[in-house]
Amino acid sequence: MRPPGTHLQGPNLSGDVNTSGFDFFHFMIGIQEIARLMCRPFSDALLPVLTISLPFIIRFARHRAWSQAVIDDVLGGRKKMCLVTTEALAGSDLTGIRTKAEKTPDGKYYIVNGTKKWATNGTFCDYFVTAVRTGGPGVRGPSLLLIERGQGVETHPIKTSYSASAGATFVTFSSVRVPAEYMIGEENKAFSLTARNFP
Repeated sequence: MRPPGTHLQGPNLSGDVNTSGFDFFHFMIGIQEIARLMCRPFSDALLPVLTISLPFIIRFARHRAWSQAVIDDVLGGRKKMCLVTTEALAGSDLTGIRTKAEKTPDGKYYIVNGTKKWATNGTFCDYFVTAVRTGGPGVRGPSLLLIERGQGVETHPIKTSYSASAGATFVTFSSVRVPAEYMIGEENKAFSLTARNFP
């Protein structure tokens, strides 16, 4: 097996550990260490953090001031994150999402209102990589925002036939104020970013 291309390689880890020489053997070591937790559902929730949600920040965040701090916190194990796109009425179809993000008149913030369902790891996470509607209907309307757990963000565990340690969650955003620089990539480009993040 050849190592992943540069577009799939992450940043340096805390302590200036250079990851440029990492290959699938190093990835296997990480998987083995996670397996030592002896809790499959928790492992299933932890891995998407590294493989699904964090790459959006690594690859597409435009403001290094906040994004590098988020990357360091997540890779350092101090914070957790998840990807929240699925909605009760739209499923995982980004073109049908209803969660809205409206810019304030001064352009400094987005006000987010809506709900998300089946967010793996959402019960425990500190950061939500969230699909929101900033434009019109269809494929050109969704954007991605990083939303921190705080005022206006509520999570409710969803009981499933699987273990609760996977953190399946119903998320409610009620007038959540999000800095405009927390936009991931360009506005109304969530569909293309998502397609590029899931090769």
